[in-house]
Amino acid sequence: MKSQDQQLLEEAYKKVKKSKMSSKKKKMMNEAITPEQLEGMDGYELMEIYMDRNAVRYDDEYDLTNLVEVLGYRQGLREFFGDNPGAIEAVFNWISETIDRVPDWKENLRDELSGMMEDSEEEPEQQSPESNNF
Repeated sequence: MKSQDQQLLEEAYKKVKKSKMSSKKKKMMNEAITPEQLEGMDGYELMEIYMDRNAVRYDDEYDLTNLVEVLGYRQGLREFFGDNPGAIEAVFNWISETIDRVPDWKENLRDELSGMMEDSEEEPEQQSPESNNF
């Protein structure tokens, strides 16, 4: 049985695959592509070809790691996220937008926040250095 987040990723993948592609692009995807043709393509087109030729799955961490390494981050996702704070922000935003559809995430976040609240109530008030009469 698939987890809900896996199902969401698969749905997003299907939507991307359904997007309209010109017949020229479809033809190029099935034919040999020369380096000269690659030079004239924008990044989106290059990504489409890479994803298709490598049968990349959006729900496969290994495929993402491979892509990140191809982009030049030989140390993988940690290096990629360290160099691209916008990617980190995108993940935070995606989690925020998705959390209501993943009950385990909500429950885990509630548990974490409850624990934080309990910890803050148990901590004694810190005395300021001025209040010490030594």
